[in-house]
Amino acid sequence: MSESNPLDKLPSPDFSTKRIYAYQLSLSELARRIKVGETERSVRSRVKEQVNTAGLSDVVKILMDEPAVAADGRTFRDVDVHEVLKRMPGVTHRTEGGGVEWFECSLEQVQSAYNSVYAGETFTRVRDKSFGLRGEQIRAIEMADAYLTFALADGREARFLWNAKMRFGKTFAAYHLAMRRNAKRVLVVTYKPAVEDAWRTDLETHTDFEGWVFFSRASTEDPSFIATDTPLVCFSSLQDLRGRTVDGAIKEQNQWIHDVVWDLVIVDEYHYGAWNDATQELLSGEVGGGETELANARGADSEEDDSKDLVERLDNIKGKVFLCLSGTPFRAIASNEFSDEQIFNWTYTDEQRAKEEFAANYPDQRNPYGALPQMNLLVYQLPKKLREVAIGGKRNEFDLNTFFAATGNGKRASFTHRDQVQAWLDWLRGQDVGAAVQVLDVSTAKPFPYADTNVLPYMNHSVWFLPAVASVFAMRNLLAEPHNAVSWGQFTVLPVAGKQAGDGADALPPVREAICSGYDTKTITLTCGKLLTGVTVPQWSAILMLKNLEAPESYFQAAFRVQSPWSVWNPDGTNPNEERVLKPACLVLDFAPTRALRLFADYGMRLGRGMDADNDVKELSKYLPVLGFDGTRMQPVDVDEIIDTAFQTTTVDTRWMQSRKFINPDASKLELLSEEVRRALICVTKQRQSDRSADEDENVINKTPELKEGEGNTSNDSEDGGSNTDQEDDLPEEDLANRLSFIAKRINAFMYLSDDIEKNLKDVLATDEAELFRMVMELRKDEMAALVDAGLFHEQAMRLAIHQFRRADVASFRYTGLDPRSGPESIKGSTDA
Repeated sequence: MSESNPLDKLPSPDFSTKRIYAYQLSLSELARRIKVGETERSVRSRVKEQVNTAGLSDVVKILMDEPAVAADGRTFRDVDVHEVLKRMPGVTHRTEGGGVEWFECSLEQVQSAYNSVYAGETFTRVRDKSFGLRGEQIRAIEMADAYLTFALADGREARFLWNAKMRFGKTFAAYHLAMRRNAKRVLVVTYKPAVEDAWRTDLETHTDFEGWVFFSRASTEDPSFIATDTPLVCFSSLQDLRGRTVDGAIKEQNQWIHDVVWDLVIVDEYHYGAWNDATQELLSGEVGGGETELANARGADSEEDDSKDLVERLDNIKGKVFLCLSGTPFRAIASNEFSDEQIFNWTYTDEQRAKEEFAANYPDQRNPYGALPQMNLLVYQLPKKLREVAIGGKRNEFDLNTFFAATGNGKRASFTHRDQVQAWLDWLRGQDVGAAVQVLDVSTAKPFPYADTNVLPYMNHSVWFLPAVASVFAMRNLLAEPHNAVSWGQFTVLPVAGKQAGDGADALPPVREAICSGYDTKTITLTCGKLLTGVTVPQWSAILMLKNLEAPESYFQAAFRVQSPWSVWNPDGTNPNEERVLKPACLVLDFAPTRALRLFADYGMRLGRGMDADNDVKELSKYLPVLGFDGTRMQPVDVDEIIDTAFQTTTVDTRWMQSRKFINPDASKLELLSEEVRRALICVTKQRQSDRSADEDENVINKTPELKEGEGNTSNDSEDGGSNTDQEDDLPEEDLANRLSFIAKRINAFMYLSDDIEKNLKDVLATDEAELFRMVMELRKDEMAALVDAGLFHEQAMRLAIHQFRRADVASFRYTGLDPRSGPESIKGSTDA
């Protein structure tokens, strides 16, 4: 009995399309009249149908047959072309007999109108959008407004984070937050100037924002003349805002921005401001090729700036409240920049769950999430013949950067392992690369990306993410060689790398031009970082991960580029509210399976907000299926296998809690503690592994009254009784950090000695072994809980580390033939025995 191919479950994309046509009748009285219409069928058939009815088939001339898809991928209608024609001088709209599609004009004028709509000129600035807020957007607005109002009243720093994935609708929702707060002066700041068009378009095309004014560096009007009761949105890049003249003064054109007290400051792409290795990793290929994109993204940041978050880097900007936006704010969350009450979360899992639930509850209604494709991760184990040239790195794994390494520039670029890369190209199409293909399970179809009939439609427009500029051009050159013409000649190959491609959104027009509508074309976009942030190409349906990426932020930020919706409204011209989804799914293809599964597990755990990290990964895999090809067949990858693979390749250091990333030595948070808990913290014994010498310890004790009176005494019955409310100021920040590090470091010791199977910090604090906890931690459970509640520990980072330690502990038990997942009693019984 043959096995089913799991790829058969992929939904088929819909490539039907609307076209704009124009024709003319060669009759003297109608010589200058042109009809402009739309159809989903063959234009020739549609026109023939119309003129045959009128008996005019012999006098018709078709003048235009173009896709109704704009340069940015959105679909449009014939009425959009009509609107442009109506505003053109020298054009007369003929409506005799009730018709609305006839115009007295030239073919050049029709072509000009079509080109204007295609390019977004005049069309995008018509205020014709009237869609409402979705439920999750309303919740985000209400949560942010409530917290910001509370924070202002309570004297706290008024900032809120929307941890919302791409396609949440952050610009539209952020403007509605401004409306709700009656904000008249709104400043939008970002590291990515390319997103300006999205902010401008939402403000200038939606009816909700009638009367609002958008201002940016490109604007010509003087903002000082805009009435104070007129809502003004100012858009600026952080690089420009922080720029200074040669003598260190604020740029003249930016002085007014520093003078205004902004009702709301919106910090977009917040993860760029929280500068980290992941951001550098995503753009490192361009830097390696001599590009300045990384430096431009970072702007004028100095080493001192690295310790600041993005809001702190806004220098002298005066904002009443701050809204921070990001789809991957992992660093900000892990470092406790925001408390739970300061965060609204909307993840990929949330989105796909909402899509599923809406379809089940309202089957007869248009699903507002229906056009958002489901992602699928396909991991491929390459034949040993290909892998063996690139095994290495700190984990001794297949190294993509080595495999796709290249030298040379432009037309001279060439792969170091050219023969193996060529064999990989052949392998993608299911062509023989040796014995690995010969042992394929003959009961299943060849599950190769460019051979499987289920996958092929999604490969019409793909992105190949390569290690460096040289790799991009080496791939372009290899695909263009004569022996690859038959296999790859049908694709337009677009190298988007190097200085000649331009920075940011400037690199996009050639890609959009080559893709056009996406129906009649096939493209492969080669990049090593460009176009993987802040741009939308609806037709992209697959991304090939051909570069080493170690951070889940950079990996999934690139992956989500292909999750942009691609749909057509009013496909048959009879229902303006009907949406036809053209791209129901999208694919992420990875050829380093261990790396892919490790990042998938890490991403799932970071997204999760539950107490069980394993369940978080399971939840993600429900909506982001993982299929693996082991060289013989393609099959679903079990969640336990994903997690086991992830942790088999992760080294667990017994000193794991020594890292400062787990603690938050903010002395001001001591004010949130009771006197008893403060004394307990101060009296924690200095660890033997402390960097301080015994003399330094004695100095700390002598300088700290509580310690001098009795180190280790946690009672309140001393003569002072802890009555001095300023005593916490006597605990230097460095000493506070050392004590918190000591406490954090003791957690794994407690877990090792405990019979419990802890999955997170909550489990540690809920232990029944209170006496063991006190002996190991030198704190009571309630005292430790108070420290956590005060924000002195980074709970999210500790949650992941505890899970990592426990998985390693589980693995050690399983080595003995026991499985802690079957329950703690089985382990207790064994250890007791």
